[in-house]
Amino acid sequence: MFSSRLRFLIPTLIFGSVAAGQLVKISLFPGSKSSLNLSDLLLVVASLAIIAALIKERALTDFTRYFLKSSIWKWLLIFLGWALLTLILHVGSYSKSELALGLFYWLRLGMIFLLGSGILYFCRSWKASLFVEHFLIWSAILIGIGFLQWYFVSDFGFMALAGWDPHQGRLLSTFFDPNFFGTFIVLCMSVTLAEALQHPPKKATWYITFLALS
Repeated sequence: MFSSRLRFLIPTLIFGSVAAGQLVKISLFPGSKSSLNLSDLLLVVASLAIIAALIKERALTDFTRYFLKSSIWKWLLIFLGWALLTLILHVGSYSKSELALGLFYWLRLGMIFLLGSGILYFCRSWKASLFVEHFLIWSAILIGIGFLQWYFVSDFGFMALAGWDPHQGRLLSTFFDPNFFGTFIVLCMSVTLAEALQHPPKKATWYITFLALS
């Protein structure tokens, strides 16, 4: 039961963190522009869920072997080590808030690497379609929110005071930026087209509909 819940929770947290976009921002230090997004907090929970799943399935050792066998993850690990080393070597050049912020960004990048390798690892025993389906569901929610925003809040000028561009008549969704959201939609179209080509015509109808929506 616990494992089945994790199989639902992990992709929900991962893609839900993407859907959260820029909706919530939490200031890290008073008077500074640095802040946490809701997606950052969900990223932490998703990483802990990945670790819990590995412990539950007694796969920590196997996951470590899988991680170290992949050349790309080795290079990413080296990059993380180098980034941490440079942060330590220049510790005297930063204020406490800047050092804490740099360490946070380092931890966030590490969690992203953990999630990426965790997804690839679990796709060997879990169905890869589990992640694809969650991705498409959350993508559909994001696009739906985008159309609602475009219809009801087409003038984004009121957000200029918060540092955002005053877009008008643009599809922004929770990203608050048409360029980033447009890039995300292109990714959605790529995944949707790939799924449509892999399924029989009847089952591919849903994917084709979603592709047209994108």
